[in-house]
Amino acid sequence: MTDNDDSDVEAWNHDQVLAPSVTAYDRVLAGAYARQNLPPLYRRTWLLALLAHCDAYGLTPVPGDFVHGIALLASTLSDVYEVPAPDRFVLKSADTPFFPGVQWDLDRLRVAGLIEANGQDRDRLFCTSRGRELLQLAHASPLFRAAEEFLKELVAAVAGFPDLNAATIARADAVYSAPGPTGKVLDYGEWDDPDRSNFTYRTTLAFDSVLEGKGGFAPRDRLHLYARYLGRAHLGAA
Repeated sequence: MTDNDDSDVEAWNHDQVLAPSVTAYDRVLAGAYARQNLPPLYRRTWLLALLAHCDAYGLTPVPGDFVHGIALLASTLSDVYEVPAPDRFVLKSADTPFFPGVQWDLDRLRVAGLIEANGQDRDRLFCTSRGRELLQLAHASPLFRAAEEFLKELVAAVAGFPDLNAATIARADAVYSAPGPTGKVLDYGEWDDPDRSNFTYRTTLAFDSVLEGKGGFAPRDRLHLYARYLGRAHLGAA
């Protein structure tokens, strides 16, 4: 199954993929982490979960560029919760983060009726009731449940800072704001060692310095501290 095959929409058939068993899904994901490609199903489940939780925290309908911005944070901060991320590199565009694969999957999700665009603004997205039903089936996967705990907490952290949007994330995120021309691929673990190249994750580790050797912050706290860092950094107040 490839990102360029429209037939993969059929993989969302409940009987074929998610019910009553997800052992094949887990088996594929269990062997995949930083440098191995994850199946399109995994990224699409992430996107559905992000949009569903955005709705729960009052952020929907979500502007399309903000979906890419949140997807960037989800992939760079996944190391905090030690869950596999579907993407480990992003294309540096002129203004805001952009993932070609994410856009492809968003388009496929709309074709499948799992997400829809706002009637007045076609660039604002939300998860449909059908998409929520599929997410409920995905909960049978222990790997997805672990990832969704992280995604829910990430959206909660982002929702706590109304000034955060695609542009402010682009200006302040430690990975995306690294110097480089438009069109450059920013690699934070696809080919390079994520412990060295994932500057976002490394920033969350640096928060521990304020504890003066008295342990480290919990994963949840790291997400909220990073969202606060973004909210202040784009104003030059980090």
